[in-house]
Amino acid sequence: MTEPASRFREAYDAFTERGDLAPFAEMLDPDIEWVAWDGEVGCHSREEAMDVVRHALQQGAGDLMEMPQFVGSGDKFVMIPRLGELPPFFPPDAEGLFQVVEMRKDKITRIQDFVRKEGALAAAGLPANPSQ
Repeated sequence: MTEPASRFREAYDAFTERGDLAPFAEMLDPDIEWVAWDGEVGCHSREEAMDVVRHALQQGAGDLMEMPQFVGSGDKFVMIPRLGELPPFFPPDAEGLFQVVEMRKDKITRIQDFVRKEGALAAAGLPANPSQ
């Protein structure tokens, strides 16, 4: 498991075992930028990003949460959350949620959401059919 994936595993375990979001919050850069699938910049700070996470959990996302899949490694990779169902505001042709995660100095500095795997892989600089 890559280093970022290991840290996500620790944060995931802290949440599922104790309801503790602090390890995930600590992974976020104070000035993180989170871009939605439609190009809208939704978050410009750790606090805003954590508000989005807490809101999703209040809407029941935690009930369906499983450890995400990771494609690639290093400072830019694709994280694929395992969702029970897609949010109703996604376009009808969405394949899922694919998040390009960028890190610097062990902090997540940017997350960009995609609704198609091919677009996320291209944005992360990964081949269309990575072996993993």
